[in-house]
Amino acid sequence: MEQQLFYFYILTAKREMIVMKGCRGRLLGLAMAMFNVLLWYFHSLASTISMTLIDLMAILVLGAIFWWLGSKYDEAKVHAEQDVLTGVYNRRFIYTRFPALMEKMDRKADKLILFVIDIDDFKGINDAYGHETGDCIIQLVAEALKNNSRKQDLVVRWGGDEFIVVAPAVDEMYAYILPELIERDLHHTSQKIKIDISLSIGQAVYPNDGRTLEALFQSADNQMYHSKSNNKVANLL
Repeated sequence: MEQQLFYFYILTAKREMIVMKGCRGRLLGLAMAMFNVLLWYFHSLASTISMTLIDLMAILVLGAIFWWLGSKYDEAKVHAEQDVLTGVYNRRFIYTRFPALMEKMDRKADKLILFVIDIDDFKGINDAYGHETGDCIIQLVAEALKNNSRKQDLVVRWGGDEFIVVAPAVDEMYAYILPELIERDLHHTSQKIKIDISLSIGQAVYPNDGRTLEALFQSADNQMYHSKSNNKVANLL
């Protein structure tokens, strides 16, 4: 239990840092503040009136306002694109991004693999250990997906305990490689926290199995549920 709590607190700290990931708005705010400082400075050089303490205070206040506005922009952008619990992309983001990915695959005659991933018996984990531990398990799965997928792959929390990974420009062997890497990673994690974490995974290939996100998801989801049913039968034997 102590090991489980340790993982939970570490991952909670990571979750609190998600909003700090994007910094474009704050950098823009800082740049605008610096521009105003320089503008004010050169104006004072050209003027016979020297800069007063009130002028300096006004510059500081203006800089703070620009920084605050930039931080609010960053926070809004993060929440629009990322899942707050895990830090991976959310469903809204992938719906926005996917059409451009399809165009790129068509242009380069490349394939894309969509993985649908579901945590086995997640309700049982919640019932046995509580919802906080359930959140921790979701975070651990998200970490495993991020750590074992490629930099160009998109890891998305689809909802609840379900994720998708969108892997553009890959060989079809990747459909076997990625699940094996993820399952190996989670096997080690399960041993550390003394909770069994297993996944059911389905795959669909663009354009073979569908030419839209919905069609690919449906194909991969059907395969995933077939895999889940087989796992249940195997566990009963």
